[in-house]
Amino acid sequence: MQIYTLSTGSFLSGGLTMLAFALGTLPVLALVSFSSFSIRDNVKAGIFYKSAGLIVIIFALFNIINSLVAAGLIAPVFNF
Repeated sequence: MQIYTLSTGSFLSGGLTMLAFALGTLPVLALVSFSSFSIRDNVKAGIFYKSAGLIVIIFALFNIINSLVAAGLIAPVFNF
């Protein structure tokens, strides 16, 4: 979204785009945040935190691979 926002070249259009993106992601991020508060004293807290960490690592690897493809350093791995 930041690349798209920068490519618009307009302060107002970019700001509104980022505002829409922030408001769109807020519910899910708030849900994850508040669920981690409620689960921290639960027996299954370790599973939750390890799963969340694994998902973050998978997203990071996916982004690194796509960045290398966009830079032209490697061939596309995922053809969506």
